Amino acid sequence: MGFVKTLKRVVPRNLHRHLGVTRRWLRTIPPQVGLQKKQLLSDPSLSDGERGLLGKASTRIYYGDTMYDGKHYYKVGLSAISCINEAVKLAGLTKVGSILDLPCGSGRVLRFLVLQFPEAEITACELEPGPVEFCARTFGAQVAYSSPNLSEVSLGKKFDLIWCGSLVTHLNDRSIRELLQVLRKLSRYRLCF
Repeated sequence: MGFVKTLKRVVPRNLHRHLGVTRRWLRTIPPQVGLQKKQLLSDPSLSDGERGLLGKASTRIYYGDTMYDGKHYYKVGLSAISCINEAVKLAGLTKVGSILDLPCGSGRVLRFLVLQFPEAEITACELEPGPVEFCARTFGAQVAYSSPNLSEVSLGKKFDLIWCGSLVTHLNDRSIRELLQVLRKLSRYRLCF
């Protein structure tokens, strides 16, 4: 039986939530995360560019980040940056001055966006205030809040680059259409989809 299961058997049920919070906090303390990042830096599958970005990436993880799972967390962020770099190249963008990360989560991709585009103003947008405020404090992002009703999202500006990862898979047909309309409204460029 695992340690957590054993602990749950002896700790009163009303304290289980506190155990979960403590466990999430312990697995995201910088020394622990730093060790995992160091192990990933020695991964021979990383390119020199990825290794350079990873070496500079913050080891601060939001304690409530449900996506954090060790080395894989950073690999997903690096994969997103690879996709973004390819899209920027294909679009012929020579300057990226403003970026929207929607949904930003707790900064899995944002921590690399700030390194890849240091001159850009980056806006972190999410439903929950905790992760957005963490991204603002940790990565210097501008704060914006989303809405469960995507047609209500209005940020008052347009962006050169919009990263929207892992959102469509959580939406129904109507919400996907609303999201595409919002992205069209928020983009500085004409989007065809």
